[in-house]
Amino acid sequence: MRKLTILTALAFVIAACALPALADELILGSDGSVTFQGESTGFTMTNNSSVCPASPPFGPASCIGSASTGGYDAPDGTEVFSGGAWDFSLTTLTFGNLSGFFYPVIGGNPSQFNFQGTNSAAPGTSSDYVNGTINWTHIADTGTTTAQMEGVLTISGSGGLLATDYPVNDSVILDYTFNHLTAEISTLAGDPTATGTGGAESGSVPSVPEVSSILLLGTGLLSAGTFVRLRRRRQS
Repeated sequence: MRKLTILTALAFVIAACALPALADELILGSDGSVTFQGESTGFTMTNNSSVCPASPPFGPASCIGSASTGGYDAPDGTEVFSGGAWDFSLTTLTFGNLSGFFYPVIGGNPSQFNFQGTNSAAPGTSSDYVNGTINWTHIADTGTTTAQMEGVLTISGSGGLLATDYPVNDSVILDYTFNHLTAEISTLAGDPTATGTGGAESGSVPSVPEVSSILLLGTGLLSAGTFVRLRRRRQS
């Protein structure tokens, strides 16, 4: 009986750990570039592009984005649609000194995010859309010429196929990767004479977890606690 309980607990833990990969997500393609400038404290990252292909008319003037590399994938990786327009407003972000494995964002927030399900000559007209506000949190020190930035997207509007997965007023994590950096971030931070550039590579926006997924995660954590208690009893 005890072995069965332990095996059941392990099964729930494995299922719970696998949940983050089983979610619909928006795909953000590559377009644009940024410049990194070292500062006496941390560094700055400045956008080199002024194109905002998914923003409504008279929207922000400086964005990372693309008119055709946005997509929407099902949990198993199947493409639901592609060719969408997306962007997030970005002028300059300021990062502080290294804390653990991350450089925290200390200035430049927030960014406006827009995603349109189809490439349209009239931005803002697609029925499949998500928009909201991003508060960037950090950029990771990978020790390579790749840097991944993350932030929290608070959804202010959604529609069509995306309305259920991205409900208004909920928040999700948005990540975006910059590749082919001409200088590693660790060599820029704290050095006002150091500069570098990087290309806008790719990003993703996983959907808000469904209630059933949250319940399964909670059950997995509860089972993990049961498993630990059983082991302690047996050892004692």
